[in-house]
Amino acid sequence: MNKCRIAIISGFKGTNDIIADELINVFGAGFQLDKILYPDELDDNYDDYDLLLCSSYYIMSIVQNRITRRIPIVLAERNFDMKSLTKLLSINSGTIIYVAGSNKKGAEEVIDLLENIGINHLTLLPYYEQFEVEPSDIILSIVPTPLKNLTNKRIVYVKFSDLNIYTLMKIFVELKLTSSKLIQILKKYTEYMSVSNHHMAMMNQNLQGILEIVSEGILCIDKNENTIFCNKSFSELLDIDYHELLSKSYKEIEFEQCLLNIIYKKDDVLYEVINYKDKKLLVTKLKFPNSIKGFILNIQKVSHIQAVESNVRKKLMDKGFTAKYSFENIIGESNIIKSTINEAKKIAKSNFAVLIQGDNGTGKEMFAQAIHNGSTRAHKPFVAINSASLPDNLVESELFGYEQGSFTGAVKGGKAGLFELAHNGTIFIDEIGDISLHIQQKLLRVLQEKEIMRIGANKIIPIDVRVISATNKDLFSLVEKGKFRKDLYYRLKVLYINLPNLNSRSEDIPLFTEYFFDNLNSTKYFNNDSINILKKYSWPGNVRELQNLIYFLETLCDTDEITPDDIPEEFKINMDLESSYNIEFENILSNYKESIIEEFHIILKSLYTAYIEKSSMGKTAICRLMNNLGIEISIEKVRHRLSKLSHHGFINVGKTKQGSKITQNGISFLNYIDIKLNKENHNK
Repeated sequence: MNKCRIAIISGFKGTNDIIADELINVFGAGFQLDKILYPDELDDNYDDYDLLLCSSYYIMSIVQNRITRRIPIVLAERNFDMKSLTKLLSINSGTIIYVAGSNKKGAEEVIDLLENIGINHLTLLPYYEQFEVEPSDIILSIVPTPLKNLTNKRIVYVKFSDLNIYTLMKIFVELKLTSSKLIQILKKYTEYMSVSNHHMAMMNQNLQGILEIVSEGILCIDKNENTIFCNKSFSELLDIDYHELLSKSYKEIEFEQCLLNIIYKKDDVLYEVINYKDKKLLVTKLKFPNSIKGFILNIQKVSHIQAVESNVRKKLMDKGFTAKYSFENIIGESNIIKSTINEAKKIAKSNFAVLIQGDNGTGKEMFAQAIHNGSTRAHKPFVAINSASLPDNLVESELFGYEQGSFTGAVKGGKAGLFELAHNGTIFIDEIGDISLHIQQKLLRVLQEKEIMRIGANKIIPIDVRVISATNKDLFSLVEKGKFRKDLYYRLKVLYINLPNLNSRSEDIPLFTEYFFDNLNSTKYFNNDSINILKKYSWPGNVRELQNLIYFLETLCDTDEITPDDIPEEFKINMDLESSYNIEFENILSNYKESIIEEFHIILKSLYTAYIEKSSMGKTAICRLMNNLGIEISIEKVRHRLSKLSHHGFINVGKTKQGSKITQNGISFLNYIDIKLNKENHNK
């Protein structure tokens, strides 16, 4: 008797080898097996074969056009390796997967096989050697498909195993084989089912083990309204017998009405709080896709969530959300700073919002941290943000957080905002006068409602946060000009502190110099004459400017004792109001209105800051700065003010785009204005 002749046709040499080995394993060696590689080895006629075994529907359609007599054509359906199946099922739905093949049709053949066994939660695309663009997503390779020139890619290797029972039975029927061959098929089927059942049982056991150890209660109801899974946490949280939950339809279980209201809602329910038998529970109900009645219930104790949240916030504090300064760290023995510290200590004991006002370099954040550490919130988070250092959209996302996908560049999983991170603690918003009206409106809502909503979210998050804000601007002036909300201003300024400038507490200068030199492990010191010079200087840059002077002298002074000769000239200006030098300044001021003098003062102060930073400042930047401070002025007016200051020798106006620079005479004039204004304010 002639051997049956079978043609095995597929797009992969490895596939042909696996199918051939499987046929021999099940049916024995009583066949002539020809392995044909598609499309390179495809012939025009297959009439001499007893059976054609094709690896895909596409190849079957090609081969059918090449036979003239009735020859059985069987699709070689194969079992999927269970471990490989687990790999694919673990990939998130919708993920783009490039399926590798030796050519386009070969890759499409594998995609057909995957979709036929139910892998339909992924977006499967063909990848082959002629593919023009190297994919950036996951590559899926059916073993033993070779992959060339793919480095630093996530490659998932999967494989099909033996021919399935349906393919083997078709071969048995078409070739009219003996009953002994049928026994071999049944034996093979039994072995496969045993392995599959064991694998599925292990997966189910692992899944159940995971769901049992979580503190959340989980109940799964199928489309027939029967319980298919319930963990013990669910029964314990609801005080219902575990076996009763497993043995009944959910409609037969005596749930309280508040939970039934959620169960019978048509849509999904996310994070709804209910009072269930004197317990506060957070309930989520999710419907199964394409199911009218099937759903999952998830319940958690609100107290447990709060405990977890508290622990998370504690860990966040350990990572840096803490206040390191206390009132003991604030330097000063002058009456004005002692009085300010005493006020701040009283403020710390309350829970009201605080507004700290003061020029740059006066220690606003240090006071904010000291107030936090002196409060009942001392062991809770202290979170700070400088609103002037960020663009408007980033201020919003930093303060309030965002959900995943809410905007381009959003972090996967979303991000908690600073208000969330500061829950039960303090948030410090520096440069509050720089935030836009849009952010002001959102901030007002937070202060009124004590709740926030992330960007792109649809749920409210309650918060308990004390707000400390700071500014170097006249907020009330901004309110009058419509640039700051009046309602927000009074929400922020429940309690307030005005920090003194360094020139109003000159007796503290020796303490600061000693402190800064100690921090540098330096042996340098100022003699009495040099200290007197520092005390007469107006310090427009406040403590920060004094610190910069210490760094300068530490680097360039060769001796430990610092004398007047070591101090830069701009700090040596005699500020005696009776001197003839200052009479000249007074004469200049008498020629201008108070509003223009104020503009001169701001321009010179900004140019002095640029001078310290060894840079210049253009009229456009000055105009923007003054508008931000609430002084409405055009570029043309700024040009006119600069011309006047240049005429008096207080500044040098550069050529186009070079900006303006303050002169030594201008620094003297600025110091004179500073001291004059401080004395006037003190007399008031």
